[in-house]
Amino acid sequence: MSVKIVIAVFAAFAITFSLLGIFSYLFPEPVAAQEKKFYSQTFNPNLKKIFIFGASDVVELNNTFINDYVSKYHNDTIFYNLGEAGDTPERRLSMLNHIISLKPEMVFYGLTYWDFDSSQENFKILPDPQTIFSNSFSLDTFGINLSQLNPQLTTLMVIRGPLEDMKLMKSHEKGTIDANTPFFSYMKSDMTLSSESEIETDYSKSSANLLHITFSDNPNVKAVDEIIKKLQENNIKVVIFTTPLHRVYLDGLSESNKNSFNFIVSELQDKYNLKIYNFTTKYADLPIWRNSNHVTHSNNGIIYSKDVANMILNETDKN
Repeated sequence: MSVKIVIAVFAAFAITFSLLGIFSYLFPEPVAAQEKKFYSQTFNPNLKKIFIFGASDVVELNNTFINDYVSKYHNDTIFYNLGEAGDTPERRLSMLNHIISLKPEMVFYGLTYWDFDSSQENFKILPDPQTIFSNSFSLDTFGINLSQLNPQLTTLMVIRGPLEDMKLMKSHEKGTIDANTPFFSYMKSDMTLSSESEIETDYSKSSANLLHITFSDNPNVKAVDEIIKKLQENNIKVVIFTTPLHRVYLDGLSESNKNSFNFIVSELQDKYNLKIYNFTTKYADLPIWRNSNHVTHSNNGIIYSKDVANMILNETDKN
């Protein structure tokens, strides 16, 4: 009887995983499809590539402006923002070989407090199935990149398409993709400029107060360390910058979280002899925000993009 149960469990696993793979192939996650297209393209060998990556706080930069600004002084250079909404150092590490294969001249990594948030780890009562799959199989098992499987999103895409076609579900907003930001679609909400009261209300409804940063046994700290190490081993210059936050967000941070984040950044700086640019508090009181942790993508927030462009120029001139 026990043998039959084991066989049934493995059969169910095989069928479920096969269906997930098929649906993921037929209905690929948009970002995964964009990544595949970007990393497989042929780049101009005469242009030096500069990459910047991080999460949504990095994506909100005006990347066309940055590319035009940098190329005006260095016409042999092209800039790409490889930031992704919800990105984490752990996920970025899984894509690092693709990044290294393109042989960028420099990589700028935007970091902030939530990149090292440990609060969600405390709620994981059961092991993460995706982690188990990724640790048990290579990324190319059955021709599927396991690190990019997103069952929830895949299921939603399978269901949403026919329902939208039959007018049974309202069509969701189609974002626009900037040529210099291949992994993110900009929505109207990214252009929003919020009032102080709107920012305070948004912050009060967010999970920012749950933020808890540890530096001991933190997988994202280890991931950032490994990213920097591998990039430097491949003769790719790495520069770290801390991304800006509104005063409301800064005031809500505990001293413990501030100290932990500063310690992590300081340790990375000393270990790898890094240049650190600190934008965390630079615009805290300026009217350039769409919420407490994102500068607006509109022209009202261009000061952030201009400072990042000047940071890139400063480091490019040193090379």
